[in-house]
Amino acid sequence: MANMEHTPQTETPFTVLIAGGSIAGLSLALLLSRAGINYILLERGNTFTPQVGASIGWHPPAIGILDQLGLWENDIKPIAVPLHTGKHFTREGVLFGTAKNHLAVHERLGYPIVFIERKLYLETAFKHIPEEEKKTRLHLNAAVESMAQDENGVTVTTIDGRTFRGDILIGADGVHSRIRDLISPELKKGMYPMLSSILLPSGSDMMAGLVAEYNCIFGMSNVTENTPMEAGMVYNTYDEGVSNVCASGVEGKIYWFFFKKSGITHPPDVPRFSNEDMEKLAEQYGSMPMCHEWKLADAWKAREKAVLVPLEEGVIKKWNERRVLLVGDAAHKFTINAGFGGNTALESCVHLSNRLHKLLAGNPNAHPSTAELVALFQDFEAVQRPRAESVLNLSAKVTRLEAQDGMIMKLVSLYVLPRVSDGMKAGIFSGIASTYPDVEYLPLKPMQRKKKSAKSGMPFAGLLTAAAAVGMAGLFLQSQYGMEALKVVGSLIAAK
Repeated sequence: MANMEHTPQTETPFTVLIAGGSIAGLSLALLLSRAGINYILLERGNTFTPQVGASIGWHPPAIGILDQLGLWENDIKPIAVPLHTGKHFTREGVLFGTAKNHLAVHERLGYPIVFIERKLYLETAFKHIPEEEKKTRLHLNAAVESMAQDENGVTVTTIDGRTFRGDILIGADGVHSRIRDLISPELKKGMYPMLSSILLPSGSDMMAGLVAEYNCIFGMSNVTENTPMEAGMVYNTYDEGVSNVCASGVEGKIYWFFFKKSGITHPPDVPRFSNEDMEKLAEQYGSMPMCHEWKLADAWKAREKAVLVPLEEGVIKKWNERRVLLVGDAAHKFTINAGFGGNTALESCVHLSNRLHKLLAGNPNAHPSTAELVALFQDFEAVQRPRAESVLNLSAKVTRLEAQDGMIMKLVSLYVLPRVSDGMKAGIFSGIASTYPDVEYLPLKPMQRKKKSAKSGMPFAGLLTAAAAVGMAGLFLQSQYGMEALKVVGSLIAAK
């Protein structure tokens, strides 16, 4: 793709238009800045760093990328608390499992797993964009209204009449993507095909489009003298149809999530919730344990921010249209229990920026043809789509495991996963991590080299080892539910 002898060379730089300035959009802008590629970032809101009450969990490979970009060592690392231990409780508050796989992953890969406030990440990424670029390339209150493509580029018009011209347009504008609607109006209803899974009833219309089956309260609470949570801990509570997670991330803060199974909905019928809806739900389940004697009612009382949202799931059928490409939640959306959403969005941006850097071959004024750009997008999708589909299924399983959705999930959560060693979980996770990309045009950090040397087993080999490790519980699952049940076990081990 780097051979572009026929490509027009002008004094106008190759320009990437980015719609959406959240995790994916701002990360891509920073990656392109480091690559010396011109970009224009269009954000519909009035700030690049909104406070929406959400947190984000970063996995070790993603932290390696942040380290390459200069965000980790001096900005995030000093305030983030590495997670080291997870404790698992029943609805009655009975502890049935303790795991230190977070610590084992940290030791294997060199970077920890951390929770930080979403706003903090956005502020850090924004801070590292050069001041001149902030003035000339970043635009607020710039919601995209329309776009037009031709053989030389893309023109975008915002709702206030401004126009922007670029070589390509990247839709990083989230699950309700305007860019997706523009390239595929027919996808506006039923836009995500849910993957086949033993979690879904055969013949269910869940296969037909975007599924929102679970709702979640994202919360952030202040630590008080009555908060019995140790730094670096993650607490999970499991029950039929509901679950919660709480974790310490930044000193003085607890990030928590309350999940509830609801009826299956598809766009445009996916619900929007009011503060009153959220308050009723928090009151209804106020006695749900969060950690030890600390309950949802206590987290709610100490909350700084909270929001109730539906959890959409799916992978878009169509990611690109000539010079336009979707990334992040605009292309794939996962439930959040396994924490892959932001990590996969960042991974997508790295894959894309690596390919653009190679294509331009050090010439920022090169203008690849539409055919060359389509080939690049297809190559990107060939790598990233299988990953997104795998993450979709894994995330769906973890959500339903924690909500004990069906007998298989209940048995796995209570009797199988507690028997799997921390080392085995860390080993399988490390295998997954070893396939994450690095920023190819920036120097590798020492810990990233450690990631490259981490041993990984084949998924099915890991599955068989897991089956042996869980002993009679695994044999019971296989006898009652067949190999599909063990496949669930194998995939869940990596995430839990």
